[in-house]
Amino acid sequence: MEQQYQSSSEYLQAVINSLDDELIIIGQDFRITKVNAAVVKRHGGKRARVIGQYCYEVSHGTHEPCQPPSCECPVTRVWETGKPVRVTHTHRYDIGGESQEKYVDITASPLRDSQGNITEVVELIRDVTEAKRLTRQMREAHQNLLASRQELVRWNIDLENKIQQRIKELSALNAVVTTVSQSLNLDKILNDALLKILAVMEVEAGVVHLVDEKTDQLIIMVQRGLLPEYVREIMKLKPGAGIAGRVVQSGEPIVVNDAMDNPKSTTMVGKRGGFRAYISLPVKSKNKVLGTLSLASYTPNKFGLEAVRLLSAMGDAIGIGVENARATKRLEEANKIREQLLKKLISAQEEERRRIARELHDEASQSLAALALNLGAIADTLPVSYHDTRQKLDILKEQAIQTLGGIRNLALELRPIALDELGLPMAIDWYVKDYLVKRGLDVKIEVINPKTKLPSYTETMLFRIIQEALTNIVKHAEASKVRVQLQLSDSMAIVQVEDNGKGFEVEATPSREDTQRNLGIHGMAERATLLGGTFTIKSQLGQGTCLRVEVPLMEGNISHE
Repeated sequence: MEQQYQSSSEYLQAVINSLDDELIIIGQDFRITKVNAAVVKRHGGKRARVIGQYCYEVSHGTHEPCQPPSCECPVTRVWETGKPVRVTHTHRYDIGGESQEKYVDITASPLRDSQGNITEVVELIRDVTEAKRLTRQMREAHQNLLASRQELVRWNIDLENKIQQRIKELSALNAVVTTVSQSLNLDKILNDALLKILAVMEVEAGVVHLVDEKTDQLIIMVQRGLLPEYVREIMKLKPGAGIAGRVVQSGEPIVVNDAMDNPKSTTMVGKRGGFRAYISLPVKSKNKVLGTLSLASYTPNKFGLEAVRLLSAMGDAIGIGVENARATKRLEEANKIREQLLKKLISAQEEERRRIARELHDEASQSLAALALNLGAIADTLPVSYHDTRQKLDILKEQAIQTLGGIRNLALELRPIALDELGLPMAIDWYVKDYLVKRGLDVKIEVINPKTKLPSYTETMLFRIIQEALTNIVKHAEASKVRVQLQLSDSMAIVQVEDNGKGFEVEATPSREDTQRNLGIHGMAERATLLGGTFTIKSQLGQGTCLRVEVPLMEGNISHE
């Protein structure tokens, strides 16, 4: 019997020694009575350092059992409840002569005799330090990801606000241009333009002076929000007198963002007293100063660089309107003024496209690329067992990459970098292939004398003409083949775009679809006219379409690479 008991005991010891987790049996006095091999190994292979010792001395290095709230003793709870208990503790271990803390999960269970009485408590101890570390890293990674997403959201909101602000500015410029173009009545032009500008700029007062062509005096034509006594003072000014007179004399804007910084300076006066910020800038036409546009606000720092740029464009628009009103009988001159206005508007639009495209490329693309790299790095650090989490991170990474691609495509649509860096021939080659080939069209591109360098403005206008032509082909032509030819010489630039699509009757009454196409055709013709060139289009039903633009090149405006 004794031999059987011994054999059974040895078998039980072999079983518990086979466990990777540590197993400790504790008596009612908290002394350790039995351990498995994992415990002995943890304590340097010396059973004497464990057997017979108090469990709290071995585990925590303390001289009394664990006490809440810092630590809950599972052995005590088992004795009290008679039920298994599971807790997480921090144990101290001597590793390589150095004391280290480890997180462990402890499952304590009662051992009962044949009468059902608890005789001892067995603790199964599992080291969860690595799991805790991974959990903490996951939590930190999640927090970093949330922070990155929040930063991206904030950046997107900021970018959207900037874009909306630019759109608002361009719309305001267009509104002023439209206002001054709708009438040849000078008073109506100036009154409507000033009201529009005050509303757009959100300022309280404004005044427009014009130079009298006979006396050279500056005379108030329209004003809003100024004190009547002050209006009488500035009703007529000689060149060099007052704020407006100095602007006319110098041809440069005067900007004061806080009059309180220089109490001795002249300021504009409203019904509530002196204004804190004011701006006066020249109203020009064909580089000739016709008068001034002055705005004022009770709020300091109202006129930054962007406002000066926008108001300068508005001042130029008003100037063209004034000149147009003064030359109602000179239709040819009026057309030239309109062309100047359109050129400035198109230049402003192109500059805005370039700036927004560069912001998208330099800021948004870099932020999204960094986000994708960080997501990939986080996923790579996770163990294989965290498969679901890795999948989610991979999905987020893919979404970031897709968004990055979308932003890059948008930037290229707004303003191809190739046009600025490589010139018109390379930009056309890239755009035609990118826009048409991926849509399944058979494309032929021919560039004659590609090393001829055109002025930047001419290149931009010709590129937009080709861009609009290709858009019309994709939307309306139902073509399978497209031929694009660019022929450059010292005296002429020729663009020809042909397709084998369904064609249309050029002179026929347009349908709704044709109206949309004709708007594009009108825009192409307008650009060609602004370049001093010609625009022709030939098309017949079932025989495709061919458009041709010929632009004369002024000597000295071209170069050869």
